[in-house]
Amino acid sequence: METARIYDPNGSLVADSTKLGRRVFLGFLIYIINQHKDGRSWCGEFSIDDLLVRNESTFGITKAASSHASCKAMAKDLKQLAKILEKHFRTAQGQVPGYFIKLFSELKESAGELGQYNSEKTRKFHKYLSSHLALRSAMSRRHLFMDLFRAYQLLGKTAKKDLISLLGSMFPEDKWLHKV
Repeated sequence: METARIYDPNGSLVADSTKLGRRVFLGFLIYIINQHKDGRSWCGEFSIDDLLVRNESTFGITKAASSHASCKAMAKDLKQLAKILEKHFRTAQGQVPGYFIKLFSELKESAGELGQYNSEKTRKFHKYLSSHLALRSAMSRRHLFMDLFRAYQLLGKTAKKDLISLLGSMFPEDKWLHKV
């Protein structure tokens, strides 16, 4: 982790993940997802000592996966990966980079999002995880948000109200929607 000159709404510096950190996290996540797609799982029975980086772009787990990728077993794998990597995605002051708190939470609570290893529900969740905002650079996130804002500006008055209403019903806890 590194502290970048990125500020939160309160004017405090926030942590940002490095390119290498995001690559490592995504590499292990994709490796586990690919094993799940093949019907294999560790049932959460691996440790940091089992994680292997072969070169800059090849990641693996040295412990052999079983051929039983149930919903519960896959959820344990994702939870274990979050548990292992969570310690390493903090600054010395304990700050966690933007969106990683949400990613860790979603990995730990993934049982409800997973179906059978080859189900559509599981494929969609795996796709969501592998393209999570936490695993994108600050610049990529900025481009996404700017593009969404530009699209919002092109909407007519009625469409803007409908969009805000829809987002408000989807995310009632987000107070910023009421300020738009």
